[in-house]
Amino acid sequence: VSSMTLRGWNVDVYLVLGYEHLQPERRQMIQKALPEGVGLEVWEDAIPLFYDKTLNKRPKPDQSLKMADHALSRQHRFVLRDKLPFYDFFVCFEDDMRVTADHVINFLELSSDIKHLHNQALSNPDNHAHVSDPYPPRSQRHQPNDGASVGNDVVDDPISANYIKRLFPGFL
Repeated sequence: VSSMTLRGWNVDVYLVLGYEHLQPERRQMIQKALPEGVGLEVWEDAIPLFYDKTLNKRPKPDQSLKMADHALSRQHRFVLRDKLPFYDFFVCFEDDMRVTADHVINFLELSSDIKHLHNQALSNPDNHAHVSDPYPPRSQRHQPNDGASVGNDVVDDPISANYIKRLFPGFL
């Protein structure tokens, strides 16, 4: 978070928790660790409920709800839905991941490059983007360590605007 606030970005942290209550002293510890001005919101007891073994059918009358702890990682979508009008960018990750401003910038730059490539393809008569600076012949490049004779080549073929539209950079 610090790397983002140092760039002048306004940042808020939303914790989606699988346990019932965040102890006040823990919340205070988290708030104290965040840079000044960073907001903190906490969704406690966020594990959804489900009927076990219904296979998308109506539950049986005697069947009870269970906690779906396997689905906790999907709950961020509700935070995103509720907060979408108030932010320019969202980053969703788990507590064992480190995401910095450099990751966000890389994502934004790659997104911009893809958009530029799409516009380039649309401006060409054949609606394709063409490689302007092809890689050197295969013999001058690194040879694959897996011994594969195919599948490791850099492709210099043109790509259509329709295919480029499908591209979306992975965040991490």
